[in-house]
Amino acid sequence: MKKIILPIIVLIFATSIHCADAAEQLYTTQPPATPELAKSGHWKVGVSTLETINPQQLSTKDFTTREDRPLTLEVWYPADNGTTSIPATYADLTRSKQRFELQGVAWRDAEPLKGETTFPLVVLSHGYTGSRSIMFYLAEHLASHGYVVVGIDHTDSTNAEVDFFKAPYSGFTSTLFHRARDQQFVLDYFSTQETPFANLVDTDNAAVIGYSMGGYGALNTAGGCYQYTEASLLQFGFTPEQAA
Repeated sequence: MKKIILPIIVLIFATSIHCADAAEQLYTTQPPATPELAKSGHWKVGVSTLETINPQQLSTKDFTTREDRPLTLEVWYPADNGTTSIPATYADLTRSKQRFELQGVAWRDAEPLKGETTFPLVVLSHGYTGSRSIMFYLAEHLASHGYVVVGIDHTDSTNAEVDFFKAPYSGFTSTLFHRARDQQFVLDYFSTQETPFANLVDTDNAAVIGYSMGGYGALNTAGGCYQYTEASLLQFGFTPEQAA
């Protein structure tokens, strides 16, 4: 297991999204008084989607059987300046299942930067509920400064999977159990797998950024420990047998 030397926890309490038929541009030219850390970096940014499987994970349906756990990842990275591709857009659903699309500044499937330079890994973990691209603006910004950033679609707790009107907490048990495990899987995956970014990532220098329940996962991944009582587990949807 790789050591996380820069755990970061971001708890964001409110956000608003304007739904539109076409991809909306959230930000344009930066004002002259932009703070230093808010200025875009000098790297061109690419973004690609990876489909991964975390094999034989304990099922939170019965805590007995095991099943493969699919995880969709969005990866932002410093790209080759000479590569040509299309500008990235990010399509998603609101909790009420309204579709929207936002325009980014990254380039879809651009060629990763070639050379001997490696970049620290940052894992982005959304809240309950959310999606892998919910913090795309932060991911693009970090990648422009020389980071490889990986956003996770946490299975069972995305906007697409949870019906907030009929079963708002249907994925919460899975979130409690799997959130840190998903984050650790991504750290290990980029350390050991032959990804298109294998020669680009320095996984000995890594960070986890968590939004809401993603922050809960980041605390666990960095070594935090939580003690749940039987009563609190029952509130989260565990059966009496599971909570005992």
